[in-house]
Amino acid sequence: MKTTKQIYLLMEKKGRELAALAEGLDKIIVTEETLRTMFDGKETDSVNASPILEKGVSVQAGDKIKDYLIFEVMDREEDSFKIHCESYQEYCGKEKTLPAATPLWAYTADISVSFGEEISISAESFDNAFVSVYRKQKLFEKADQYMRENVEPGTQNIIGFIRVMAFINYLSEHPELKEMENKADVGKSRKKPSADKQSARKSPRVISLNGIRVISSNEKVTRKLRSKTRQRLTEAWCVRGHCRHYKTGKTVYIKPYMKGNGKTIPKEYKLS
Repeated sequence: MKTTKQIYLLMEKKGRELAALAEGLDKIIVTEETLRTMFDGKETDSVNASPILEKGVSVQAGDKIKDYLIFEVMDREEDSFKIHCESYQEYCGKEKTLPAATPLWAYTADISVSFGEEISISAESFDNAFVSVYRKQKLFEKADQYMRENVEPGTQNIIGFIRVMAFINYLSEHPELKEMENKADVGKSRKKPSADKQSARKSPRVISLNGIRVISSNEKVTRKLRSKTRQRLTEAWCVRGHCRHYKTGKTVYIKPYMKGNGKTIPKEYKLS
């Protein structure tokens, strides 16, 4: 089988698997126009780009492509985080050469992000159909060359994801700027469901926040998104050890500690 055919078949197979996985996850959906203009007229010296969900799907909807980023937070600190990403795309343009609405695997990666006055992004691992097929065919130099040339342009949806997280956190710090509509109440009956139906399934809430649609079953997150008071969407995070410098010239080392009121979930990592 030709290399190009193998690559496409792998993109399609993995893409369908990821699309099925995304079905049951919370989603944050934004259009290209909203993504481009969300910070217009808003001034900020630094950003808090910490993800508002531990796991979910970030969807960036364009005229020709819908870009899906399945993410899971692996590590989180006050000014940085690390996420595991599985990305796929669906083409929705009119070009006959493109498979309409067929999910195609874009990449899998572990991404580290630090933020504040400046944002730094680094890919600690990367894989996609091209790299996988080249390595399977023992074309290691070709795989390495592909990664050198394509990892940065191929993971541009990470920048969009960071921008959306930063904007939602910005709105939580400036609730007077919120423009929202709770879609869960639109066109629905006011009749209270029975206790059996309530316990059977929790319907996700759909919230429109300044052009960003958040679909989530996490009641704590949706409540904070709707709040008209200042909120911190990240409840607990790790502050790294650092040196504190005083005006007297004294320097004191501050040990790592947990900040915030929420609970943290211990994670186990296996290295292979």
